[in-house]
Amino acid sequence: MQPSVFVTGGSGFVGGAVIRSLAEDHQVKAMARSPTAGEVVSKLGAIPIPCSLDDVEARHVVGSEVVVHCAAEAGEWAPPGRYYQANVMGTKRLLDAARQAGVRRFVHISTDSVLLAGIPLRDVNESSPLPETTTHDYAATKAEGELAVIAANDPPQFETVAIRPCLVWGPGDTTILPEIKEMVAKGQFLWLSGGRQTISTTNIENLTAGIRLAMNGQCSGEVFYITDEEPVQMRAFLGGYLGANGVDLPDRSFPAPVAAAAARVIEGIWRKLRPGQKPPLTRLAVEMLSLDHYITTDKARRILGYQPIVTIESGFEAIRSASP
Repeated sequence: MQPSVFVTGGSGFVGGAVIRSLAEDHQVKAMARSPTAGEVVSKLGAIPIPCSLDDVEARHVVGSEVVVHCAAEAGEWAPPGRYYQANVMGTKRLLDAARQAGVRRFVHISTDSVLLAGIPLRDVNESSPLPETTTHDYAATKAEGELAVIAANDPPQFETVAIRPCLVWGPGDTTILPEIKEMVAKGQFLWLSGGRQTISTTNIENLTAGIRLAMNGQCSGEVFYITDEEPVQMRAFLGGYLGANGVDLPDRSFPAPVAAAAARVIEGIWRKLRPGQKPPLTRLAVEMLSLDHYITTDKARRILGYQPIVTIESGFEAIRSASP
């Protein structure tokens, strides 16, 4: 049996996949914010530990050698304070608990969104600097949380690593897939500038493989991108992904610059007149769907020995094969 691991976000897409992967050969404990979350992580193979990022303490984590921190406040829209409370304060609270509990390694699931600043990102890598300003509170708070994780690195007693995936997809997706399905069902989906943008993606199996490597590699204090290593056109990827799930995407397109300007206006209106409600169009969605965003993974290959185990096409085929 491998070392005991404490996982956060286990009732979500990424955290759940991490539990399933690690439960095969590790003892896995998982943060459970509610009885419902406890049932979910238990079925996945983890021991539920009742706590949350708001109240986690060393006693919840003690006995685990590794923490894999997947929990976050994500999505296009939330009150700014909620992003900060979870992604910054919650991460710092978990870091303190892990350090006090004698955890050996802390693996933080960050995001490529930390670089979002309203400009195309082409062939970026871990040496690309974080922007001074971002276009979204999610990006800003995930960046701040990641910086706290790397700053906490204190080998050999306490080693920290950050993983940045890009547009995570695959079986069990509870983020991209249901959101686009809903947009299609409501007649709201359209491409921005034809969907011709080049992007990087990360299949969930490739991500869990990268996390396993980060748990044990000689890599403390480092940040790594984990992707499918196949830059792909947005239209080809989403068309293939949704098609594998039985959904045909419409051909309608809209100019990205016009959408970006509209998103700024709509967000302002919603903040004033409908606080707490998600606008029909956000700057984050426009940026992610309209700009080139592709990553190189040379560092992960060199230091972690990472290589994808699932290609984009084989991932699509696995989804098609599993469909009833």
